[in-house]
Amino acid sequence: MRATMASDEVDGVEACGPAGEPSPAYVRLSTRELAQDEGQGALREYYGRIGMGIDMAPLSDDELAFDASTLILPGVRVSMATTTPAAWDRRRDLTADGNTEFVIAWGAHGFACDRPGRTTLELAGSTAFASSFDRPWTVSCRGPWATSIQISRDLLAERVPELDDVPLDRVDRRRPEAALLFDYQWLVARNPLTAAMTARVATHIVDLAALCLGPASQAGRERPNGGVRAARLLALKRHIDQNLHRSSLSARTAARALGISERYVRDLFAEQETSFADYVADCRLDEIRHRLQNAQDCGRSLAEIAADAGFAQPSTFYRRFKARFGIAPSDLRRGEQEHVRS
Repeated sequence: MRATMASDEVDGVEACGPAGEPSPAYVRLSTRELAQDEGQGALREYYGRIGMGIDMAPLSDDELAFDASTLILPGVRVSMATTTPAAWDRRRDLTADGNTEFVIAWGAHGFACDRPGRTTLELAGSTAFASSFDRPWTVSCRGPWATSIQISRDLLAERVPELDDVPLDRVDRRRPEAALLFDYQWLVARNPLTAAMTARVATHIVDLAALCLGPASQAGRERPNGGVRAARLLALKRHIDQNLHRSSLSARTAARALGISERYVRDLFAEQETSFADYVADCRLDEIRHRLQNAQDCGRSLAEIAADAGFAQPSTFYRRFKARFGIAPSDLRRGEQEHVRS
């Protein structure tokens, strides 16, 4: 079995960075690297019962194929996995472990959810499963991949007073707040975090989860520095990166694409001590500078390269490039070419 951690976490004691901040921990486990003598029992015991507090079993006679990565933050665990169809069983006897975390899980092909004394609830691929670990439940995951967020109950309870009454199907991925939560989870799970970032990222995830779990009327409210604003800013920057080549890119078009107001877009960048237009221009200038230093673009004119990066007016490009880098683009290109020849 393969299981690796980026920082030590023993008996609930988290490793800390140089300034005393908790460091993120990363755990990776894959059945593809299970030793023959360990088998499925080791997976179910180590990752299932000990790591997640659930019993895991395949939905067919085949062995369970499972590959998961978990990011451990203060009060938050984020997991992403590829899996063959499996049942995740939080049996009544397992609830005696005292775990009261709240989980939000989403599967590509949906879930079938069972609770004692209730009929089976079928969740389509657009709906996540949401429940506390202090009650028994069984979730059948159809694969091929799934993601989950486990959050300390104390962190959520202060934000969602009616947490005990949240229905299993409260979180709909098609709603903006849920889309932000899972997009943000995807981003932080795939990018390295420093100790200084860890607590802030955990707070962002909790804020977004609370927004998803609260009543629909709560979706219009958010903390000034909470996870919603951070996630929207990340979504904006991703939209800019994908549309940098379009000269029509503006705060208005970005706001329309993301379903938010133009003023909100401007406010988010103002909090970063910049403006939408300046951020876009800086991204374009960085792209142009890179291309001027790339031998593959040496045969193209400066105007063509600038136009490809979204600058409609060559004069604006020349002026801003020199102001940003302290050198004219033609001089930079000439210097690079002379360096190559030498």
